[in-house]
Amino acid sequence: MAGDGVITDALPAQLALSGVSVPAGCTDESSGNTAVVRCATLPVSQAVQVEVYATVVTATGDIVNTFTWTADNLGPDEPPECWGLPCDSEDRPNLDNAETRKEAHASAVRVGELVTYTITLSNSGTTTATVAVTDVLDARLSYVDASIAPDSTAGGVLAWHGVVVPAGEARHITVTVRAGANTPVWASYVVTNSVQIAYRSQTMARDAAGVEVEPQRVFIPMVMRPPELAPRLFIPMVMRP
Repeated sequence: MAGDGVITDALPAQLALSGVSVPAGCTDESSGNTAVVRCATLPVSQAVQVEVYATVVTATGDIVNTFTWTADNLGPDEPPECWGLPCDSEDRPNLDNAETRKEAHASAVRVGELVTYTITLSNSGTTTATVAVTDVLDARLSYVDASIAPDSTAGGVLAWHGVVVPAGEARHITVTVRAGANTPVWASYVVTNSVQIAYRSQTMARDAAGVEVEPQRVFIPMVMRPPELAPRLFIPMVMRP
């Protein structure tokens, strides 16, 4: 939001100021042959329309009229970001394609088993991309290892900065996690996982298919002692691998 914006229109000598139409929220501070309109605030994406009326007093020469606009917090237009290339160049990296994805290498595992994900960064563009990758793990997964060590793993958020993907090539990051963090061994659930990929001014997300986490199973065979012996029940417990 711009604050205390001022529109100033100093009329040329061929014109005489006769009136100013001021929109709501603005005030007319015109003086002499100069139209001045002050607007206290201008919300983002909103426009102000000021109409200046003048009478032609002489037809000598061309009539050229310009205005200025100032505001307390209105900075100059940001220059276009061309990343070292001519701004009219069509050379750009492109990772927003079907080959850029995240895959889970299992559809189901048991509590405590490992799950492997592969993040593929495919650059189908014409210049090299420098990519930031952020992988927020499901709270029920714990990080074990990765083929490219993350720059950070704090709070279960894996972050890689400055991953270079040349034009026409792909980079792969394999992440290994363990299922069953923060959950009891008998719980059953599906974990989902996605990755955020950012380069230049673009950000995209890729989701891996859900992985079902099944509880560990315990088998309890029942063995009865012979009847001539005192009846006792033994219940050995066998845990599956």
